Amino acid sequence: LRAPLNCGSALCCFRTVWPLCLGKTAIASFLINMKKYLWTLTGLLVVVALGSLYKVYVIDTHKEAARIIDDYRNGTYRIGGQDIAFVDGVSILQGVMGASDITTTRIFGNEVKGDLDGDGQDDIAFLVTQNNGGSGIFYMAVVALSSDRGIHTTQPYLLGDRIAPQSTEYRDGVVVFNYATRRDDEPFTARASIGVSAALKVIGGKLIQAE
Repeated sequence: LRAPLNCGSALCCFRTVWPLCLGKTAIASFLINMKKYLWTLTGLLVVVALGSLYKVYVIDTHKEAARIIDDYRNGTYRIGGQDIAFVDGVSILQGVMGASDITTTRIFGNEVKGDLDGDGQDDIAFLVTQNNGGSGIFYMAVVALSSDRGIHTTQPYLLGDRIAPQSTEYRDGVVVFNYATRRDDEPFTARASIGVSAALKVIGGKLIQAE
């Protein structure tokens, strides 16, 4: 018969401690793997959250901007330092002086679409007219720019008083407004008969004359 082991022997110590060591190693390995899984899960949640934010703030904004571009006659644009809301292409604002102090702004049209600020999205250029109650009807060019932040407009570019708009063209990032005007020595009652073209481009969100 084999003699019983002395508990103080090395073999007895090995048999006693090894299961404990094995258990601690398994627990440590499990905790390490759990950390990896948690980091992976956290990363996936971050990706999902960022994807949702992208959809809400970028894709949906692009869709809304595209909708406004398609229905630009019913948009709100900043013209002359104030936000003007158009309903079916017309805005009537009453000033502080009463019924005689009325500014009527109309979207004349002659629109053309194209990427005018180089961001890969379609913008729209068009003409607006403004009358402050007198005989003058001032024609201005405006560009509604589509961006990740929605729609914003350039400052209006004055073309003239009581001109005769013709066509509008888009040429590789430049918008060209063709219209007829008068000689400097002709009265405004004279028929506009002199052909003029205004080639404009957007630089830094501003509408300026192209070189």
